[in-house]
Amino acid sequence: MHFTELLDGVFRVLRSRFTVFLPIALIFMGTGPFLMDLSSRLVFQPGRWTGVAEGAFFLLALLIYSFSFLVLQPLLSAAAAGTTSYSLRKERLTLREALKIAGRHSGPSIAAWLFLWILIAGGWIILAGLLFVPAVLARMAGAGEWIFGLGAFIFFPAAGAFFLFIMTRFFLIIPVIVEEKTAIFGAMKRSWQLTRSSFWRTMSLMIVLGLLTFSYQFVVSILSQSLFIPEWPWVLHGPISLFMTVFYCIPQVLPPILATLIYFDRRCRYEAMDLQAEIDGWNGESALPPLSKERWPS
Repeated sequence: MHFTELLDGVFRVLRSRFTVFLPIALIFMGTGPFLMDLSSRLVFQPGRWTGVAEGAFFLLALLIYSFSFLVLQPLLSAAAAGTTSYSLRKERLTLREALKIAGRHSGPSIAAWLFLWILIAGGWIILAGLLFVPAVLARMAGAGEWIFGLGAFIFFPAAGAFFLFIMTRFFLIIPVIVEEKTAIFGAMKRSWQLTRSSFWRTMSLMIVLGLLTFSYQFVVSILSQSLFIPEWPWVLHGPISLFMTVFYCIPQVLPPILATLIYFDRRCRYEAMDLQAEIDGWNGESALPPLSKERWPS
């Protein structure tokens, strides 16, 4: 499939299984954004909160948001990957079955996600050490403070490039885990293989989808803040935050949908998976249709 066909396929799949994707996003990723939005509203309520209460509520919201990102995000990805796979096979999948997929692959998915971020953090630490330890030594030897500026000038682009490289090469980890029942390191190796000859294409798709998601969520955040009226009773802010959270969480399922489409596209392109699926169909087994735009659900 071409670049634009994959992007179009993401939104086609989202539309065709929206009644499953939306509850998945809200169940796994809705609590953190809801509490963060609510805390930003209640903090500015005049005379409603003390400084300690404001800090405690914000800290609680931040902890839940971090927990959602580190632990629940891979479960969301597993459920979305399974839903996308069923959609491509023209099979119906209920919300309960999608949640079962997330639970069945919860261990490897969470472990792979955490290991990925540990790998990224470790790379950043090593990079910082390589740049700033010599800068400190040079400063002690009499170099000017510009040496730290030079280190920062090199660090941030290098850190961003390293982040994109790691996220691109391991972008297909969750679909591999769901489809091939692979453990964490086997899934990482498999994702590395599948993205080997499509690195720039995969990274470009990630960036474009990320920019679209960021733009959409930025607009939602602006609309949410525009609905904040300090004089309103505080009990009204909960329903407003909940309403805005629904819209904010919709794009959370887009990256795993894209990853699953790329996974099947790479397998069809280099492993003739579509031909094998057709043979399975001849043998009376459940066949996966070729991943063409015309065969996608609408």
